[in-house]
Amino acid sequence: MGQDSDSLLRSDHVESITVLGGLLYTAALFLAILIIIGIIILDTFQNTIPNNPNTELIGIFINGILTVGLLYLYYRSAKTQKSQEESLSEQAKALNSQSETLSIQKDILAEQRDLSEYAQQSIISIDDFTFVPLSESQGRHEFTENPHLYYSEFVELEISNYGEAPAHDFHIEFYIHADDEDFQFLSPLFRENWGDTSDKLYSEKATPVLLNREGAGITSSDEKRTMSATLLSPIEDVPSSWLSADGFGVYKFLGPSGVLEHVTDNVDGNVIIGTHLWFEDGTGTKGPKYLRWVEVSTEDLIGRDDYLSDDYDMEDDRLDLNQILHDIGTTADDDDIPDLQHPAER
Repeated sequence: MGQDSDSLLRSDHVESITVLGGLLYTAALFLAILIIIGIIILDTFQNTIPNNPNTELIGIFINGILTVGLLYLYYRSAKTQKSQEESLSEQAKALNSQSETLSIQKDILAEQRDLSEYAQQSIISIDDFTFVPLSESQGRHEFTENPHLYYSEFVELEISNYGEAPAHDFHIEFYIHADDEDFQFLSPLFRENWGDTSDKLYSEKATPVLLNREGAGITSSDEKRTMSATLLSPIEDVPSSWLSADGFGVYKFLGPSGVLEHVTDNVDGNVIIGTHLWFEDGTGTKGPKYLRWVEVSTEDLIGRDDYLSDDYDMEDDRLDLNQILHDIGTTADDDDIPDLQHPAER
């Protein structure tokens, strides 16, 4: 905008110089005509009345007139130039005022954009989240009702939106990194408690619900909205180096706890695990919104071999994700948390 003002000022300055040059050119031409006319008149008098003493007086008179005319032209030129300079000064002031006005308008537009973005932005807060122990979810339904879901795990959250815009398409992701390999469980959230989600998945609605990839939403100024999801994956999708060669039994799907049991049997060292949310609002995709990320040693976990050897009882000693995330694991360093992309961008 400043460059446009400078361009206008330079344009007006050039135009003013052009006008002034035209005036001076006109004045010079007018003066030249007067001189020529004076010379002609003087020459006429000298030829018509030779050796007439009045001729010299007439010449002096004409020269005086020419001098006065020349001084008048100088005066008019100076006055015109001064007027032009005053006009340029006024134009410069006007341009500066216009530039300030445009700057104010620009600031107002920026504020309007900020307000518009704020009006489309959600402010999401996770008031609580918990992973349902596998024994609790399995106790709700029989294995024969749905053997594929029997080893899945449920998570329940309380979500608040303090923003001006709704948020939608909530997904929860559970991440495991061990032995230079990683794996993610990604599930859409349902707008209900985990028990209702479990009942729905153990009913005739299971297939369409599991095929659904769109997460639930939350309106603006909605507080402590309960949402839930189930986390499970086909065994063949899990890194093969983590899995034991046998002992799968009849199940073909695993939840995060089941994967960690296999990791404990086959990986020595530390494991990074974490969970986070993805969602969208009027400004686009949001996340990851981290819930909890920890580092845990496989020595502090219980594997399937420990159950098979009767060192631990699966019913009484099995570790759930809440224990691993909040009691056993230590908060992961920022450098250990991966730079994650939104699922739609992977």
